[in-house]
Amino acid sequence: MFRACLIILLCIGIISSTSCCADAVFDFGKGWLCAGQNGKGILTESPSPPADVLIDDTWLLQTHSTPPSVDHQQDGSTAIRYSVGSIGMVEQTFRPHPGLNPDAWLRELKYTNLSSETQDLTQAVFRLGRAASTQLQTWFPTHAVLFETDSDFSVGTAFKTQGDFYAFIPGDTLIEVQVDACWRLQPGQSATIGQQGIWLFKGRKNDFHNQLQAWYRSIGCSISTDYPAWLKEAILYETCAGGHVEALFSDVGGFDPLSKQLEYLADLGITLFWFNAVHEHKTPPNAGSGGWNHYGVLDHTRIDSILGGEERFRHLIEKTRQLGLHPLGEIVLWGGASKQGKQLEEWHIRDRNDQLLNPWGGGCVLDYSSPSWQKVIHDSVRLVAECGIQGLRIDVMDGHGPNWSSPRTNHASYSTLGGSLEMLENIRESSRTSSSEPILIPESLYDRPEYLYHGITLGYGMQTTFFFVNSIHPGEEPESLCSDLYRFFENEQGSLPDGSLVLRTLNNHDTVVAEGRTIQRFGTGLSRALYGVCLCVPGIPMLYQEDEVGSFEFLKQVHSARRQILPFSHGDVDYKGLRYSPKVFSVVRQYNGKTAVGLANVSGDAISSEAILTTAGEGLKYAQAVDRVSGATASIRNGTFHWTLLPYQVALIEIVKDAPTSGEHNTAAPPFIPPSSQEDISLQADSGGIRIQAGNLAAALSAGPGNWSYEEQSAGKGILSSTQGRIELVQKDGAVQVDALFLIPQAEELSI
Repeated sequence: MFRACLIILLCIGIISSTSCCADAVFDFGKGWLCAGQNGKGILTESPSPPADVLIDDTWLLQTHSTPPSVDHQQDGSTAIRYSVGSIGMVEQTFRPHPGLNPDAWLRELKYTNLSSETQDLTQAVFRLGRAASTQLQTWFPTHAVLFETDSDFSVGTAFKTQGDFYAFIPGDTLIEVQVDACWRLQPGQSATIGQQGIWLFKGRKNDFHNQLQAWYRSIGCSISTDYPAWLKEAILYETCAGGHVEALFSDVGGFDPLSKQLEYLADLGITLFWFNAVHEHKTPPNAGSGGWNHYGVLDHTRIDSILGGEERFRHLIEKTRQLGLHPLGEIVLWGGASKQGKQLEEWHIRDRNDQLLNPWGGGCVLDYSSPSWQKVIHDSVRLVAECGIQGLRIDVMDGHGPNWSSPRTNHASYSTLGGSLEMLENIRESSRTSSSEPILIPESLYDRPEYLYHGITLGYGMQTTFFFVNSIHPGEEPESLCSDLYRFFENEQGSLPDGSLVLRTLNNHDTVVAEGRTIQRFGTGLSRALYGVCLCVPGIPMLYQEDEVGSFEFLKQVHSARRQILPFSHGDVDYKGLRYSPKVFSVVRQYNGKTAVGLANVSGDAISSEAILTTAGEGLKYAQAVDRVSGATASIRNGTFHWTLLPYQVALIEIVKDAPTSGEHNTAAPPFIPPSSQEDISLQADSGGIRIQAGNLAAALSAGPGNWSYEEQSAGKGILSSTQGRIELVQKDGAVQVDALFLIPQAEELSI
């Protein structure tokens, strides 16, 4: 039987139309979407064919020029069809998309096999011709392209997938959307590809972010869940009960030894744990046999006995939660090494030549759209969910490519994004408990909008990690490094649905294997400064197992400071909000009327300079800048203050409005001056903490979360206690002595 290899290249053609509430004019010219305003081009033709089909390495429409037929329909849509002899027909349908704006269209592609042979459709490409000058602004945030034109209008284009991965390729005159759509079509069968959104709007670069958010809302892709405050304020720690990756996951020794590290890690400021996969992956009694590591699961129904088994895993999770910390587990999906996966041979992914895929060297890979495999994963997740975890990191969420032998569908690439989305919801349902919505972290090369808008789903942040791994080089000039940092984070800003949370880390187990830890590549100073960047930008900072070695006190201080300043975990970000030094990465964060400034000196030089708050400085006639890391302070006058940073220093600064100020340079906090012994001292203690008052002077200590109770031992003596710690108060000689022992770092510093 003849089997044709088919690639579809989609290029825009559209109807003649006049916008109902704007002065842009759309015309269909030679199969392209052409638009203009007052004689100025917005979208135009290209020398390339407006649509093309690749069969056996021959571009069909380029070789056999075929004029399209145009069918204007009563609902305002237009169908444009290219029939190529007895091979096939390409049909583009442009539908108005008023949910976005009156000048918006959804462009859908359909291909029909008109031959008498089986055809393999392997890709589709949508093209848009731009008439704009290359000097104008373009924003390319991975999942969309928005660009200015020479007219009053700018253009946005994005994609609504039907289960296939896609990528934007912007150029000076063409913008392409490459869709990895793969179908095996029998004679007469059709394949419907996703929809490209194209819209015009009056506005420039400053409107790009709002326009992309409007697109997300118009297709129902917006964050609907209000994440709990503790999650936004979390510091995440990736750890394996076997050990870290440099030791081949074998130097910790299991669940019980790891549980003994929890207090130590809590003291570091860790509040959220990602415990690497725990399903059986080694064969007792030889710890070196069986699966290569915990990502080579052998049995999805058992927790590994070498690590301690189910009982000790439950104990680890119970202890984590008793300390007020939050545990996440992990699920490994590829499954070919497991006995359950081996039993589902009909769902092993095969390529177009019917060859089994074996990307990991330990067995075949499963099709995520398989109902049978989804049931295996459902039960595997329930096993760890019932041990008390609050969510999961999902390994290799994107799957392993098209399955050309799927028993379910001839849409071979549905095993990619389509199957991944089904599996994601399957995991969410199986990990849900009556007390809370599960937290899911799908591992993906890109933080795909399609993953993030259901439930509590965090972006894995792989692009951030890759930036630190691949785009920063030892010896790079600090000014250049800061420019690169701004370029990356500004381009990312607003690219995902509003409210999305993304992990921020320098290292994870994959990058450590590939490139080593950042401290090995850059040294301690720059590594600390770059982690300071992770603390400053929106997202959840993360450390990989033993990243704290050699930096414990630094990390403890910056974690404590970040918890105290809510704008860093909850607020909006402005990357141009402070003018300071080109060697210092700076951000301004704002939340509920409060302002914070984050500084990370990425140079080996001391910096001492004026810092000027731009937008946030308006109205700051008198204020004070307080670094919650070092305790340094500076007076702010009319939005300007002087600040000094040591080499590679990180400062997390709270702006205290209308605070008494003195001096012009940041200095250590003033010493405590006790009240006169003639003044009466009052002491109040309850489940929230303690408050001591002497005249106009007051001190307060918040006990933090936990069931605290106060017991008065005798006159002038009492104890505030819980599982989190113990605070003893003794009032004598005109003073109150406070002795506090915290088992985890939930308490705030004593503030005067």
